[in-house]
Amino acid sequence: MPQDTVEGKIPDFFSIETVLGCNLSCAGCYTGAGLVTRQQGVMSFTQYKAIADNLKAYAKKVCLAVWGEPLLNKDILEIIKYTIGFADPYLTTNGQLIDETLAEKIVDSGCVNISVSIDGCSQAVYEKYRRGGRAEKAINALKYLCASKKRLKSNIGICPTFLVFEHNEQEMADFAELCHSLELEPGFMRPFRIENSALQFSNKTKYRPLGTAGLSDKERKKYILEKEEGCFERIIILVDGSVVPCCCDYNGQDIFGNVLEQSILDIWQSKKFCAFRKNLLNGKDVCKRRNCFMLNRQRNVLPDA
Repeated sequence: MPQDTVEGKIPDFFSIETVLGCNLSCAGCYTGAGLVTRQQGVMSFTQYKAIADNLKAYAKKVCLAVWGEPLLNKDILEIIKYTIGFADPYLTTNGQLIDETLAEKIVDSGCVNISVSIDGCSQAVYEKYRRGGRAEKAINALKYLCASKKRLKSNIGICPTFLVFEHNEQEMADFAELCHSLELEPGFMRPFRIENSALQFSNKTKYRPLGTAGLSDKERKKYILEKEEGCFERIIILVDGSVVPCCCDYNGQDIFGNVLEQSILDIWQSKKFCAFRKNLLNGKDVCKRRNCFMLNRQRNVLPDA
């Protein structure tokens, strides 16, 4: 990792929390598990535009979600359309709100990529994680998006994702078959370890959360650098404009500034943020977390035989 990332070049990837809140209560999500103590809210288009104008000179990619369902924001389509003027907009969604009409609007909006989370094909399996959701709605959302993409001859990327646990392993093959029937690649992912979750992780090593338990000091230092890579490659902006080091700072414990009040470059180059990144480069686990979501790499693979 180049040294100039501490005080030099600002990242071109931003995640902006356009909504803090969700229509589901997913067991392995900080919001769904009730661990987020920040006040829930929706970012207005006026606020988003001010933030976007602040970072547009640097941004190439903008994910419009952090710890909430972005489609709960009534201005999300307008937000997407504004974003394409300076960067590639990305969405992640549980798909529960997507009907045929909204699917067409999303595809037609200029959104570059949309990730749809589907962690089970049957309702009994799906609802163990996606509490309050309907498997049929999520699957139909995927189908509506694919149909709109074909009809509008769009290049939008559609990424179906599946968090692998012990309880849903038996439906991995069904999920893969569904994806391939729609000419999509299935994305099998590791869940991340959170408190208050009674879900059992997969017995397959490649789908188990990573952590520092049992690592030597040398291995742990390498792990810390790898897991915090996102601090150097992406900037996280919460719903109130606060800038935090990574997605796992879900309650804003380490705030480096606010993009509604300061320039993003001043925040990136601030003594506090630079010191934080320098400590990470030196192998210090300054955020005191062991489950950073930056290690949850998407795995576009078929289930093991």
